[in-house]
Amino acid sequence: MTPSSLRFIANYKEKTSGKTVEKQVESVQSNPVIVITNESQWAEAAGKLLIADAFNSKDEIPWELFANILQSHILTATHQSSEIKRKLHSWEFEYIQKFYFDGKASISKSKSIHFKRHIEPLWSSGSIYGLITKSECNSFLTNLPEGSFLIHFSDSVPGSFAVAYVTNDDSEPVKHYLVKPEDIGANKTLPDFLRERHQFKTLYQVDPSKRSLHPKNKDTELEPFYSKRIKINANANPGYVSGL
Repeated sequence: MTPSSLRFIANYKEKTSGKTVEKQVESVQSNPVIVITNESQWAEAAGKLLIADAFNSKDEIPWELFANILQSHILTATHQSSEIKRKLHSWEFEYIQKFYFDGKASISKSKSIHFKRHIEPLWSSGSIYGLITKSECNSFLTNLPEGSFLIHFSDSVPGSFAVAYVTNDDSEPVKHYLVKPEDIGANKTLPDFLRERHQFKTLYQVDPSKRSLHPKNKDTELEPFYSKRIKINANANPGYVSGL
């Protein structure tokens, strides 16, 4: 899967002083494009397009340049070209630079970059906090009621989600669950997974501009994203599932 650029050429005839002269006009080269044949290829394609756009023929670029291009691609990937609902803020760029690029002032294109398109509405609404460390999650959640939780990107497994949630365990009041590939997939979304877990009760949304958290009823916020074909067993064990 390699990005390509398009250039269009048109031939035309021009009459001058009774003579017909054939001429050719060529367009400027387009931005890189990738043709995909399946929705599952989107994440890889989006990452490769970002790399192609940012690096062009260079192997390394300044962090500031990459950050600007990343912001543009994030807004496009989350359909915010006309109306911006959630952009990346300075604290989020600081997180990305520190945890994904080791705090370096220059960025190498050898780093893999992935997007997940299906999270767009959850990201835009603040339902996914996104970029936050485990220790910061602990600080935010420690004094909140049992069942309070927030969704963030894993800081150890790129491309994966993690859920930080408050428990009734005095020795470990805040626990962290790494969402496994088998927890979500083509027929089961992240909201479906959260719906089934009774220990996740109150979702804390983030206001990125203020970096403040606000409690929301889980089902009220996530119901629009639940798969209609998945039914919850009313007699399901409300205890912790394996691994949580």
